[in-house]
Amino acid sequence: MINPPLNLVDTVTRLDRMLEGNIPGGLENLDQFSRQSFRASQRGLPARRFRRPQQPVPVCTYRHGQIIDDAMLEAIIGADFRFSCINMSFSADVLTQAGYTC
Repeated sequence: MINPPLNLVDTVTRLDRMLEGNIPGGLENLDQFSRQSFRASQRGLPARRFRRPQQPVPVCTYRHGQIIDDAMLEAIIGADFRFSCINMSFSADVLTQAGYTC
């Protein structure tokens, strides 16, 4: 086997814990955490006013010396996972016209 077997429930639980366990004050402070992480990523970007960055924001932030601690990085990965799940669920619902989310 090229890819090892995967326990999907364990993986989802681990990614969920990355979000819930790394936001100071829990999910109730998600808005404050998002503002703080966006500000940190903006400070790390080089000054480019009219050009698009050549790399994704997290890569630019990391390479240009902005230090984001591991807890913030794990929470961002967990939030990205949740947003991706929500987007997939919504898209699947719209495409199949199931009516669960609309």
